[in-house]
Amino acid sequence: MITAKWTPNFNTREIYNEWIGKSWLELEGTIAELGEYILSYMQQFITNRIHRDGSTGNLVRSINIEYWSQGAKETLAGEAYAGWGIGKMSDMDKDAPYWYLINYGGMSFIAKFGLGVGGSFNGEAPDPMKAGSGVGTQRFGSGNFVMFPKSPILPMGYIEASRFELDKNINTIIAKLKG
Repeated sequence: MITAKWTPNFNTREIYNEWIGKSWLELEGTIAELGEYILSYMQQFITNRIHRDGSTGNLVRSINIEYWSQGAKETLAGEAYAGWGIGKMSDMDKDAPYWYLINYGGMSFIAKFGLGVGGSFNGEAPDPMKAGSGVGTQRFGSGNFVMFPKSPILPMGYIEASRFELDKNINTIIAKLKG
């Protein structure tokens, strides 16, 4: 019987120190720059596709970036990470609760059943000339009007477009690291 044992002739710690450790600050800066670029890309994507006059900009302002980072020398196990997240859903739910409908399209749960929903455009009644006839003008609570949506919101796809742009840029960064 012949047995063989193969042991890799490399040390992961050495590879990390040689390839990533030396340029960690540069890589961390590149990741931060990519986050700022994607945030700007998403906000501009939305701004360029606004359909109605008088937009408040609440959706664009509700989308922010949050960073996190820890260098390899700061951790016990030696791992390092850097990253960011764009669009904290809890903040967006509070500041622009319609973010989901704008991205994915459709109608609110209540509107799907043909029921009136309370709402306004900056405190003003919906303009029947802009949204079609039969739009409610009766008051519904404080500052809102009864509105009867007749057609679904068309999807804007700002999340998917930003994800595509992110993937494209990550591939560029990986190609630079390899070359």
